[in-house]
Amino acid sequence: PFGILAFRVNYTLFYPNWLSLFHPVTTLSDALVIDQLHGLERSVELPIVKYQVLHIGAVTSKANAWVSGILGKHSVLLSDTLLESCSPAEIKSIVAHEFGHVHNHDLLKRLILRAVLETGGLLLLYKSVPDIFEFEMHSITGVFQFGVSTGIVIVYSAAILLAIARKQEIRADEFALRVCDPVAFGSAMRKLKQQNLITYGKKEEINYSHPAMDERIRRAEEIASKAQIGSAD
Repeated sequence: PFGILAFRVNYTLFYPNWLSLFHPVTTLSDALVIDQLHGLERSVELPIVKYQVLHIGAVTSKANAWVSGILGKHSVLLSDTLLESCSPAEIKSIVAHEFGHVHNHDLLKRLILRAVLETGGLLLLYKSVPDIFEFEMHSITGVFQFGVSTGIVIVYSAAILLAIARKQEIRADEFALRVCDPVAFGSAMRKLKQQNLITYGKKEEINYSHPAMDERIRRAEEIASKAQIGSAD
């Protein structure tokens, strides 16, 4: 159990570093984007160690952004496809969403919950049905038993973690909409919906870690509309 947990911690905290093993990574050099992101850093008081670009355009048109790190040492990784398709203001709003996860300590909360669910689940399974762990790993039967036992725990954990993740994504959106232009955020979500071929609606979002794109766009447009009415008054 603890070996699985150690892998999960490393993978979750340093996911962008794992991606860099498979695709070229360079330092972000777009001055307009850098200026927008430095302004965002100052407004939310979240200093970033470095901004990098993940070059995946040769294999996919999908776009994404990631933030990683702990203890105030955070770095941002942007896909080259994101930089090519979005304006500096739209990129700022997407990164603001990632900053929202840092501000809300979502990574730490998710790791703790995963530790409780997966490590605790395996220990509970061992206490309840010890025979399932009494096998020889060098045998096919032993490997199968281990796979079944860990699979049971991971499947039920995943369902709970998906529900928690969606709530975290909604709160990260709310953070981004507070610190960035909601019009730019809505525009960025529309581009990502098309670029990443995200087609599921609200009724299907139970199977995903993110809320439906149409809901995210609707919320951004609602806030932008209220802001426009307020400024008119």
